[in-house]
Amino acid sequence: MTDPVILNDPAYEFAYQALSCLQVNYPVSGFIPGEFCVRVGTTVTYDVDMFRDQCCTGLGYVALGDTYPTSESFPEADIVRQARAVCPPVTWGQQLKVGIIRCIPTVLDDLGTMPSCDDWETAFQKGVADIIALRRMSCCLRTWLTGQTGNLLGMSLVIERQLQGTPQGGCVERSVTLTLQQPNCDC
Repeated sequence: MTDPVILNDPAYEFAYQALSCLQVNYPVSGFIPGEFCVRVGTTVTYDVDMFRDQCCTGLGYVALGDTYPTSESFPEADIVRQARAVCPPVTWGQQLKVGIIRCIPTVLDDLGTMPSCDDWETAFQKGVADIIALRRMSCCLRTWLTGQTGNLLGMSLVIERQLQGTPQGGCVERSVTLTLQQPNCDC
């Protein structure tokens, strides 16, 4: 059972809205990752065990990033202002990393048969679908934020650039970092 304090925190709401936006805005039904879930840490593990390989089934994820005080200089951290202030920071910056992990074509059999151009074309098309999905997810989140009332009314969202990772162990990752400004309701 999840504590209501956690469920009602803007970081929790933001993360699960991002996951929902990623899942529902996928452009090509045949390329949708097989799994969507939240993760922790700055590096998302490409889970492989004896029975399944999340990399090859496809993994769409959301992971919590840094949290820091920011108000007047959002999305930058308020270091000087905070050091001179007698009051607590007005708002926090909450980062999320949203990404997709996939397989890349590798040697196909015990004979060392290399992937064909068609195999690489399919992988390339999945990569383009991932680019589109992350852009649409970002737009969906911005729309969600502009429709918020209460604590998130008037807060901002910064969408950073998408990053393409280098293939590792037959997997490749594409991700984007988003930073939400949220009110400081804790101090």
